[in-house]
Amino acid sequence: MPWEWIWAAILTASLFLLIFFAVRSEVTCRFEIKRRGEDDYLSFQIRALFGLLSYQFEVPVLFMKNGRLQIQTEKEKHQIAGENQQSGRQKISFERALEFYQRLKLLRLHTDHFTTWLLHTLRRFRITAWDWNTSIGTGEAAWTAIATGQIWAIQTSLLGGLSHFIHLQSMPRMAVRPVYNHVYFSTDLLCIAKIRFGYAMLAGLHLLVRIRRVKGGLSVWQNILFKA
Repeated sequence: MPWEWIWAAILTASLFLLIFFAVRSEVTCRFEIKRRGEDDYLSFQIRALFGLLSYQFEVPVLFMKNGRLQIQTEKEKHQIAGENQQSGRQKISFERALEFYQRLKLLRLHTDHFTTWLLHTLRRFRITAWDWNTSIGTGEAAWTAIATGQIWAIQTSLLGGLSHFIHLQSMPRMAVRPVYNHVYFSTDLLCIAKIRFGYAMLAGLHLLVRIRRVKGGLSVWQNILFKA
C-alpha cells in the first residue's frame, strides 16, 4: 500500500475521532447571581469544545439610583481559540429593559413555533449544580419567621417549575436562614447546566429551519442580533 494511502487513512481516522469527541463534548452554562444589601453581582458564562469557545458576561456591581439600574463595571468577554475580545461599560434603564423585551418578542414572532423549539431544547439540558442560599431579617422575630417561610416557598416553587423542563442530575442544595437581630437580606444562586455539543448544534440547525419558515424571519434575526 502506498504511503499516501496510509497517511490519508490516518488523517481520515483522526478527523473522525476529532468529530466524535467534539460532538460528545459538553457545552457548560454557568449562571451566578448574588445580592448583598443594595448591591448585586451577575455572571453568565458559556464554555464549549473543551474551553476553545467561551462567552462570559459579568456585572460585578449593580445598584439602583434615581429609578435606574446602574452598572458600575460591566465586562463582556468572548474567546475563540485563545483570542479574547472585551467590551466596556453601560447603564441599564427601564426603557432599555423594555426595548430588550420587545426584541425578544420580535424574535419569537419571526420563528415558527419558537416555544416548541425552546422546550424541546431545554429537555436536552442537565442541571449539574443548583446552590441557592438566602438570609433574611426584618428586625422583628415574628415577621422574620414569616418572611423566611415565604422565601423558602418561592425558592422551592421555582426549582419545581424548572425541573419540569430541565433534568436535575444532582441533588439541589437550598437554604433560607433567618437573621433576627437586624434588617438584612442576601441571596446567592449558582446554577450550572450542561448539554451535549452535538445536541446544541442540532438545536441551532432546527432553529435556523424554523426561522426560514417565517417570511422575513432571517432578516429580522440578523438585524436584531447585529444591532445588539
